[in-house]
Amino acid sequence: MATWDTIRSSAEAENLRNDGRLEPILLMPAELGGLADAANVVLVPPTAREERDRLVGEVLDLVRAGATNRLFVIPDYRGDSLIPCGLAITAWKDGDMPAYERRIAIW
Repeated sequence: MATWDTIRSSAEAENLRNDGRLEPILLMPAELGGLADAANVVLVPPTAREERDRLVGEVLDLVRAGATNRLFVIPDYRGDSLIPCGLAITAWKDGDMPAYERRIAIW
């Protein structure tokens, strides 16, 4: 059984995706204009996708309330693994300090 830090090839990651152990997510959510291109897609375990979806829902609530209009979702990698060890999510409104900062620990 592979651990996330040992996944170094696209073929390994794709095999784990086919087995349902990894799922693609968009770093910049589609609801905020993110596209499904290679620079915006990462593979994460299903539990991390679920947490990311929950946090994106919180950010969308802030957008609807006018509290934020900017979002960064930055993957954090260790070594040469293709699977991020975490995701940093920051949302803010132009000219303001961050209104929202969360981190998802993946491995």
